[in-house]
Amino acid sequence: MRRLHEFILEGVLVLLCVFLSLRAPNFLSTGNLLIILQNVSMQGVVAFGMTAVIIAGEIDLSVGSAVAFTGCVTAWIAAQLTASCGAGLAVAIGAFAAIGLMSLAGAISGLLRVRFYVPPFI
Repeated sequence: MRRLHEFILEGVLVLLCVFLSLRAPNFLSTGNLLIILQNVSMQGVVAFGMTAVIIAGEIDLSVGSAVAFTGCVTAWIAAQLTASCGAGLAVAIGAFAAIGLMSLAGAISGLLRVRFYVPPFI
């Protein structure tokens, strides 16, 4: 059975939600909750991937820079293609290109790690 001290963070979260819903009537609205979920979705994706890495016993410090670089590549490609094919398609092409580029970078990093025993935090 979980002890009381293990529920402290959950209790603080509930109290904070109650306080904010009393102070701001739109806090618990569907639109606001969807915005909150959109804002934390990137951290959830990164946390999911990092959990797998940590379970494997490795620590990879390049995740933050990879996420930032992927965003920059997506934005740059979208800016270059927006005039010719529209904003929606340009962002989609940029996102797929960035995912492909970072998949290649991850494969190279994995190859260096396995083949040449390079520590993962380098």
